[in-house]
Amino acid sequence: MPPLNFNNLQNFLSHKLHNDAGSAILEFVGFGLLLQVPLLMMAVNFAEVQQTQFAAEAIARHSLRSFVLMGTPVSEAAAEIITDFRLTTQPSLQMSCRPVGDCEIPGSTITLKVLLGKAQAQSVMRHP
Repeated sequence: MPPLNFNNLQNFLSHKLHNDAGSAILEFVGFGLLLQVPLLMMAVNFAEVQQTQFAAEAIARHSLRSFVLMGTPVSEAAAEIITDFRLTTQPSLQMSCRPVGDCEIPGSTITLKVLLGKAQAQSVMRHP
């Protein structure tokens, strides 16, 4: 076995460490995947949260409008909006009136609170 020469080893390692031949593709694929996959997952998650929030706001606004203007039950309008947004989660609807009692009295203020997953929205409307 030939004796180990420190100078040859140092030159060999120095050449390998400073030589970039052939490593650009590996670095691009490796670091690109490591950095882009979590970023893509975060963007998809943000889009899902945003879709749920938009759906909750649409349910609150349009369900209350259909109740006040056409007398449609709030739950029916909410079910139609859920199918439009292609969601499977059912919303929690809470309607209140001022003055307390009949919501169909002209001049009464109606509030609809919607909880859809972690999203929540509220709509207030005065009965004409």
